[in-house]
Amino acid sequence: DTLLVHCAAGESRSPAAAIAIKAAWQKKYLGHCDPQACIDQIVARRPLVTPNPVMVNRTDQLLGLNGDLINAVYRYPFRSYAIYDLHMRRGKSLLYAKV
Repeated sequence: DTLLVHCAAGESRSPAAAIAIKAAWQKKYLGHCDPQACIDQIVARRPLVTPNPVMVNRTDQLLGLNGDLINAVYRYPFRSYAIYDLHMRRGKSLLYAKV
């Protein structure tokens, strides 16, 4: 099946939404979520992305993934954002800065 997720630039919100949809699908139909596989599939289709960390963090919380999804995003070498204080700020507004 194919799903199109679109936003203005296709770099932040839409990749985060696609990761969220993939993670929710895996959890529902496979019984577990492989965060790295979710990210890898999105990056394979569109390499120049930086998923919105606030959206990914909220997805992680809603799916009860205990930080696995947001930590996978944090570890991934995305090109345009550095995420600060991620572990300490989980559940609060995350800070990110363009580098």
